[in-house]
Amino acid sequence: MVPQKTIDVGVFSRHPLAARLLAEVLSRDRNLSIVVCGPRSAFNGPGTPTVLVADSDKIGTPLAYYVDPMCVAVRSVLVAVGPSLGDAELCRLIPRGLRGFVAYPDVDRDLGAAVEAVRGGRTWFRRDVLERYLLLCSVERCRDWGLSAREEQAVTLAGRGLSNKEIACALAISERTVRFHLQNSFAKLGVSDRGGLVGPAPPVNVRGNAKPV
Repeated sequence: MVPQKTIDVGVFSRHPLAARLLAEVLSRDRNLSIVVCGPRSAFNGPGTPTVLVADSDKIGTPLAYYVDPMCVAVRSVLVAVGPSLGDAELCRLIPRGLRGFVAYPDVDRDLGAAVEAVRGGRTWFRRDVLERYLLLCSVERCRDWGLSAREEQAVTLAGRGLSNKEIACALAISERTVRFHLQNSFAKLGVSDRGGLVGPAPPVNVRGNAKPV
């Protein structure tokens, strides 16, 4: 049996007790090598951790302030823990480099799995957060490519999985008109079918409200 490669994990928190508790949770996984990082060592230390676990409630400033330095300058993959962040805030942080979030009540159960997921190129968010993020990506892409208001509506509903008949009912137009708008949208977006409506996004490890899916 080939042993798994050790993952270097940095724990970043300004609260010593919180940092120690997070490190203890992570140390249960023998594949993780843990180091507690202060503000300076997280960015200027001799070794760069593969994954940084940031305690968003104990770093003294908004998490958004640290996302870019951690993910760009340090080139680490970032997982945040903390009190529940709003969906809108998480959706703003995902394109900036946040790859996972674990709420405090789930740290004991999920933090180790979240670290391994993001190290493997996936993400760790609740299902509803990812659905909202992908929908926002779809809407922004529509606007960038010059879709009309009606085309944007049709594409958004199609991206949610609605059939042509359901879209026609929702928009009070005929199915033929729905097909017309979708065909025009596909041509403008450079895709061939509904599967191409949402642009590339990080591979995901979808989380439900209570357990992995």
